[in-house]
Amino acid sequence: MLRINNVKVHLNETDARNVIAAKLNIRKREIQDVKILRRSIDARRSKVFFNCSYAFSCAHEEALLAAHKELQPYVPYVYTYPQPTAKRVMVVGSGPAGLF
Repeated sequence: MLRINNVKVHLNETDARNVIAAKLNIRKREIQDVKILRRSIDARRSKVFFNCSYAFSCAHEEALLAAHKELQPYVPYVYTYPQPTAKRVMVVGSGPAGLF
């Protein structure tokens, strides 16, 4: 999978494959498994748009990585939960953690 960051998307655009294909100048049908990783609104100027990051897969990923410097390999982060123990946690104080 590949990752592309900081893609400007119009507010009425709904198809992420169209946006990625236009940005990378490839065919829409070559793009598969699109995931939206991040989407924020940029309203600093008169034109408001989304600023998105996408993860997607493609048939020729190595060639795209070499041709476009804004692409990077994407490996999803997997969080491993720690095993529960018999130890107790004690918070001392009246700060934010102590009040919580």
